[in-house]
Amino acid sequence: MNLTPKRTTSSTDGFELAYWFRRAEEANDRFLLLVHGGASNHTRWSEFAGQTRLAAAWHLVSPDMRGNGESMTRGRQDIALWCDDLIDILNAENAPTAVIAGHSLGAQIAIHFAYRHANRTLALILIDPVFQSALRGRERLLHRGRWLVKGVIAMIRGLNAWDCAGAESQAVIFVSWTGKRV
Repeated sequence: MNLTPKRTTSSTDGFELAYWFRRAEEANDRFLLLVHGGASNHTRWSEFAGQTRLAAAWHLVSPDMRGNGESMTRGRQDIALWCDDLIDILNAENAPTAVIAGHSLGAQIAIHFAYRHANRTLALILIDPVFQSALRGRERLLHRGRWLVKGVIAMIRGLNAWDCAGAESQAVIFVSWTGKRV
């Protein structure tokens, strides 16, 4: 048995969050929240959800994190907001607590979720987490320059939204890593 058809709930800031749910075969309040990594979606966990024997005793919840899959947005996205989104999903399912399993960026989200919401976290399962102290070489340089990248992204979003002197199409500007217009 796989995850059910999509469910949605509204976040505290009014954004519609999409998630998938598999009810445990046994009646209980044990929840396993499956958090995917970056550039992914809930299907990261599809094979696990379809084959795990945990589904007999655990409700499985697999969201599309804000900015991914069917929770797509070009708006603000950060770990604090993703943690708030997970609380909204747990509240929608009346889940008092959960085990949080996270893959890659999802592992980072899980760690921050546990820190912010210890009373709602039973345990963590971290798969392929990336810790800032482990970043080396180019990755460390990219991490240190993230504020610059965020500024460039904000500028591009603004330019993309700007109407080109009343033209019917909007300006779309792509900037390569070197900073040259493409």
